[in-house]
Amino acid sequence: MVHFSFPLLGHYCITSDKPIEVKKLRGNIDTEILLTEIPQLIDKHERIAVEIVKLAEKRHQELLK
Repeated sequence: MVHFSFPLLGHYCITSDKPIEVKKLRGNIDTEILLTEIPQLIDKHERIAVEIVKLAEKRHQELLK
């Protein structure tokens, strides 16, 4: 389990065995990106959200080593 803090979203625990929680987190990150109203982010909001979650999962694996 990895703890993930995103200042605007709060604190999350991410594990790949909890796909519903991961999907919810990705959706919350996506929403926050859209709320920034920064065109360059909005253009790629879904990709950015996916990559943030991937980084959190990768970090989780590194911490388990």
